[in-house]
Amino acid sequence: MKINDIKTFIKACVANNVTVPSLLVGTMGCGKSQSMAQVAQEAGIQLVDLRLAQQEAGDLIGLPYQIEGVTHYARPEWFPKEGTKGIIFLDELNRAPTDVRQAVFQLVLDRRIHTHKLPEGWFVHAAINPSGDMGNENYQVETLDPAMLRRFCVLAVDPDVDTWLAWAKGAGKIDNTVSEFVNTNRALLFKPEEIKLNVQPTPDSYRMLDQLLKYKVVAKEHQMEIFKGLIGKEAGVAFIKWLDTNYIKPVSGTQILGEYEKWATKVKKQQTAENYATTMDLVALCTDKKTMTDSELKNLVQFVLDIPKESQAALIGKLPIHTRMLLFKDQRVSKLLMSIVEQ
Repeated sequence: MKINDIKTFIKACVANNVTVPSLLVGTMGCGKSQSMAQVAQEAGIQLVDLRLAQQEAGDLIGLPYQIEGVTHYARPEWFPKEGTKGIIFLDELNRAPTDVRQAVFQLVLDRRIHTHKLPEGWFVHAAINPSGDMGNENYQVETLDPAMLRRFCVLAVDPDVDTWLAWAKGAGKIDNTVSEFVNTNRALLFKPEEIKLNVQPTPDSYRMLDQLLKYKVVAKEHQMEIFKGLIGKEAGVAFIKWLDTNYIKPVSGTQILGEYEKWATKVKKQQTAENYATTMDLVALCTDKKTMTDSELKNLVQFVLDIPKESQAALIGKLPIHTRMLLFKDQRVSKLLMSIVEQ
C-alpha cells in the first residue's frame, strides 16, 4: 500500500475517532516515520514519537513511588494529558528489548499502560522493518509473535518513486539536480524487497474490522490491503466477495424474524450448508433476545416448519431454553421440539 494511501486511511480513522492501531511494515527510508508526523501535523494534533529501541520498560511504565506504604507509578513525561489529542507512534517496535515490547502490549489493545489510561482522542500506531518470517533477512530485528501482530492492522508499505518526488519538490526542498536524476533513474531510489504478512483472523480482528466498516474509513480501492492486514489474505478475499451486492448470501436470522414471508422461497431453495449458516445466525440472534413479538414468533415457527428435518434438529437443539419455551406454544412444533430435547 502506498504511503500516501496509508496516510489517507489513518487520517480518516483520526477524523472519525476510530482507534484501530496500524502497524506499518516497510523497508528503510520508505517514509514510515515521516508519514506519521505528517498525519499529526495535517490533522492538527500532537505526536509522541517513541523510538522503542532506545527505551527501557521504566520509561514507559513510570518510576515507582510510595504514599503511605502504597506503591504508585509516576506518569511518564511523554504520556498524554487529559484534554489533549494526538498519536502515539511506536517506532522500531521489533528492535525494542523484550521487556519494552511486553510493556506496550497493553497500550496497543487496551489503551492503557499499567495504571495510566490513554485519554480519549489519542491513537496508537507503530512501524517496523520486515523480519525474517516476513521474507526479509536484511534487518537485525526480532520476530513479533502472533499475539502482538493480532493487535494491529498490518500494512505493508510499498515504496513509491512518485510519492518521493512530490515530497522532494515540496516539503523536502530537494534540489532539482537530485530530484530530476531520481526521476530519470527510478530504479536507483528503492531496492525492491518482498514483504510477506503472516496475519491470521482472530475474534478481535473482526471487532476491529467492524469498527472500520461502521465509520466507513476504508476506501474501496484499498479494501484488499486493509482487510488483509486485519484478517489475513484468505479471509480478506472472502470478505470482499461477501460485500459484493451481487453475491448470493444465506438468509440471515434478522431476515427470518423480521420478514420471513419475503424470504421463504429463498429458504426453501437453500442447500444444507446455507441452511446451517442461517440457523446458526438465528441461534446467535436469539441468545440475547429474551422476548419476541407475536410476529417474530410466527416467523420463527414457520421457518422451523419449512426447513429440512436435519436443519430442524440443528436449530432446535441449539436454541436457548427461553426461545424453545416460546416454540412450545405452537402445537405443530411442540412434538418435534420435545423429541429433540429428550435425546
